Amino acid sequence: MGSATDQGVVREIEVSRSALRKANPSSSGHSAVVCVTRRGEYVTVQGRLTMGELWLTTPREMYVVDISAREDVFKVDLPSQEEAFSFAANLRVRWHVADPVAAVRARLGAPQHSVKQQVEVRLREVSRLFDLESSAAAERRINLDHEHLEIPLHNGVVVDGCRVVLSLDAEAREHIAKRTRARWTREDLAITGETEQQSHLLELQRTSFQRELEALREKHEMDLKMQRMSVYADALRTDNNNLLALRLAGHGEDVNDVIEMIMKQRQLEFNGASAVLNSLLEANLVNRKDVAAIMANASNMVIDQLGGPKGLDKAAEPRPAVAADAVRADRVEEDDDDDR
Repeated sequence: MGSATDQGVVREIEVSRSALRKANPSSSGHSAVVCVTRRGEYVTVQGRLTMGELWLTTPREMYVVDISAREDVFKVDLPSQEEAFSFAANLRVRWHVADPVAAVRARLGAPQHSVKQQVEVRLREVSRLFDLESSAAAERRINLDHEHLEIPLHNGVVVDGCRVVLSLDAEAREHIAKRTRARWTREDLAITGETEQQSHLLELQRTSFQRELEALREKHEMDLKMQRMSVYADALRTDNNNLLALRLAGHGEDVNDVIEMIMKQRQLEFNGASAVLNSLLEANLVNRKDVAAIMANASNMVIDQLGGPKGLDKAAEPRPAVAADAVRADRVEEDDDDDR
């Protein structure tokens, strides 16, 4: 396979009988001979001209066309998707002259420029589909589509295919590096934000669970306390001081509540008794001396009840009560005083 040179693919030969007798070219696998007859027709000569043709039909013009396969290397800039930056492309293009007559008619000299132009136009359409960071994908796509793609040109040349190697200049590489670092920074921030969000959600969930556990614990403690309060109330109603003392021995934190309960109960009893006595006084069924004695007994009873088990034991002992006769005597004396 030949390489690109500055020598043209079409070479004109001197047409004279003496010159043709010395050098009578013929077509081969690497070249083709094209003659222009006296009538102006372009004819491809397959073999050498005979002596009769030399003397009788000497061609007006004769050309030797190089039809061997050639390969040229070009350096071009292919635009990227951003348009502001380009791919530096190293093209390796294979081509040959497929139509010697068309090459002679076009007076084809060095077709490399037209070959480069036609290939570059096709590759620019493909390269615009890719951004700078996708240079490898662009290179793979171009080579896959154009490595064996035949492109016929108007001057008898056919491009047999091309391969490309894409690279980036220093400015484009720096641009990609900055963009990549910026993307990495955004990804790191996103990962950090997601991690913090997950941590925040876990903390909220943990706090919610703690609140629920605390509420359940408080409810359980309240239920237990209400049960104990119910036992205390039953013990107070039945005057079961032993049971009351036994329960308080294991739950000292309930002492104040029990005392308050007793005080309320005794206060209710006291208020009830006071209301009854006031009613009796208003109805003149008892006198002041009776009320004083009854209130003293009630006060002693309350004190004994608040004294606990010992007080209850003392309360069980017989107390000197106001004699019924004395009360009745006082009532008689008071009645006599009223009669007077």
